[in-house]
Amino acid sequence: MFIDADDYIGRDVAEVERELQLLGLRPRLFEDANPGGETEDEVLSVNPAGELNEGDTVDVHYWGPPPAPETTPTTETTPPDETTSTETVTSLSTEGDNG
Repeated sequence: MFIDADDYIGRDVAEVERELQLLGLRPRLFEDANPGGETEDEVLSVNPAGELNEGDTVDVHYWGPPPAPETTPTTETTPPDETTSTETVTSLSTEGDNG
């Protein structure tokens, strides 16, 4: 039987899995990390394609869930008061200097 990868790319992974099983093939599913903007469970590749025999294994890669939106933690800031000091003190040491 001839498998054209383009017939499966862009389709739902569950659909593709069922269809390949009905053809007598053994699909192996691989969830790829979704960079964002891709449709979850959409097939992105089928390999191998071309002339296959019943019982052959076919790797099906599909998009996993998109990353969760990042949330910025809220932090409270308090204005500096007179008890807070950020003064830097520099001290010069001449110990050990026989100049």
